[in-house]
Amino acid sequence: MLESRGLIESRGKGSFAVAELGNLLDRPLDLLVTVEEADYAELFEVRRILEGEAAALAASRRSKDQLLAMSTATGDMEDGLRSEREFITADLEFHLIVAEATKNRVIVQLMNAIRSLLQRSLSSSYHIKGSPVRAVEMHRLIVDAIRGRNPEKARQLMQEHVARVERDIRGAG
Repeated sequence: MLESRGLIESRGKGSFAVAELGNLLDRPLDLLVTVEEADYAELFEVRRILEGEAAALAASRRSKDQLLAMSTATGDMEDGLRSEREFITADLEFHLIVAEATKNRVIVQLMNAIRSLLQRSLSSSYHIKGSPVRAVEMHRLIVDAIRGRNPEKARQLMQEHVARVERDIRGAG
């Protein structure tokens, strides 16, 4: 039973070892939330809370390398506007870098826990006219606030960004 849950690994000959710590939240959240319209509301509620605060913390704690990586991901989003896969990969990367810039392992784990749900919602918003371009613009503003070490502005912009994507998806449905 423990092995089936990924908590221990068989080492052969009847011996076991504690499994490498993965993101234990991945499976329960995927099972809990199947992305349907009502579930999107819950996902976006969590995103506004989690990512808004992550952006605020990132503004205070980010490294120069993380700031550069955020800018690069935003540029990659713009370069990938014609490719759903490239755009979403860069968009997801941006949000995960912001989480890493908080230097809070729990936030990073929570973002990774909602990663597949986030990826599906990004795919939905990619197909809404104007949404990808607006996302690039908002990411640039968020990076500017983080660069300027302005936690309040970073929080506000991230929450506005998440709310705008939610409105786009609801409006398209």
